[in-house]
Amino acid sequence: MQDPASKARSTNPLRSNRRKRTSCPDHSNRPFPACSANDVIREVLRLLDSYPARRHVTIETTLEPDLSPLFADRVQLQQLVLNLVLNALEALEPVGGREKQVSVRSGRAEDNAIVIQIADNGIGLDHPQTAFEPFFTTKAEGMGLGLSICRSIVAAHSGRLSVERNVGFGMTFTVTLPIQSKGAP
Repeated sequence: MQDPASKARSTNPLRSNRRKRTSCPDHSNRPFPACSANDVIREVLRLLDSYPARRHVTIETTLEPDLSPLFADRVQLQQLVLNLVLNALEALEPVGGREKQVSVRSGRAEDNAIVIQIADNGIGLDHPQTAFEPFFTTKAEGMGLGLSICRSIVAAHSGRLSVERNVGFGMTFTVTLPIQSKGAP
């Protein structure tokens, strides 16, 4: 039986959608539909099902209620969140001797934007900004395109993607998306 992460990578329309193109489509001439950041996060976590628990990882979810809708490509946002959560889970695989945790949060930013944060207490990255470069990977079987594609998705939505080391262990990836993006009406 194939585990959910492998299944997500091989058969998930979110992942296969990424294989069909190397960059995000240009939405500048048409509006994005409204979608809920919290619904996107919930959908991705449902997709992962029991995979985190079988890997002895606790996922803590803190979603701010009543967030304004984003005007965004829902499938691309799902792809973005799925990739960041899977990266966090993979960063925890070699960890031993402490509880393995991933935190997924949503909230409002001061600049009329929504923030999604995915944090882990995994092994971290030696050079975090390099991780966004195409073909950079720390994984034996990685292609090095995941975070580069994530950054392209965020840029296509007029947002920002940043990473920082956590105090202690792991990394936090922060996605900031404007409530009204360039493609919105």
